[in-house]
This record gives sequence, C-alpha cells and structure tokens, in this order.
Amino acid sequence: VLFYFSTAWRPPCPVIRAASERFPEISFDLRYYEGLACFCGRFTCRGGLVVHDVCRPYRGCRGG
Repeated sequence: VLFYFSTAWRPPCPVIRAASERFPEISFDLRYYEGLACFCGRFTCRGGLVVHDVCRPYRGCRGG
C-alpha cells in the first residue's frame, strides 16, 4: 500500500518508527523531499528498528 501526505518543516520519522513498533510485520519506507530547505531523504523502519536513514541535499526537480 502506498500513501502520500504532506507535513510541515521536517519528515515525520518518529511517527513512522512508532507505527513500525505497533505493526512489526510491516516494513515502513518514507521517502521525502523539502524544496524550500533543499533536502531529501529516505527513512525505513521494521519492528521499531531503523533500517535505513539517509538525508542529503536536494538537487533537481523534486529531489532528483
């Protein structure tokens, strides 16, 4: 299942991690970009554990 949503200022990594604790059999993969602050990244959790956490400068159209 794929969900799209918007948040202000920063990615909701604590919410994604909490959801992965509540549903440990599901892998949660958050991919984000912030056009005004010029950063993008990926945050992945499974079973409450962070599997992947990368944030980098934004470049190109929509974080490309």
